[in-house]
Amino acid sequence: MQRALGMRAGTPVEFELRPDGVLLRKRAPAEDPVDAVYGILKGLPPVDTLMRELRGPGLSELPRRRRK
Repeated sequence: MQRALGMRAGTPVEFELRPDGVLLRKRAPAEDPVDAVYGILKGLPPVDTLMRELRGPGLSELPRRRRK
C-alpha cells in the first residue's frame, strides 16, 4: 500500500484525529524560500552578467598575448 501512495521510509506524514478514527496522509512539501520569491524582482540583468561583474573577466575574455 505504501508504494501505491508514493510513500517510502522517511516520507513525512500527518495524523489527524477524527471521530471515526485516525486519518494518515503525506505532508505537503515545505515551500522553498527561493521558490516563494522567484519572479518577483523584475528588470535585473541575467545571473551570468552579475557573476561576470563580480568575478571579472574569464580566461576566454582576456586578450591573448602574442609570442615573440
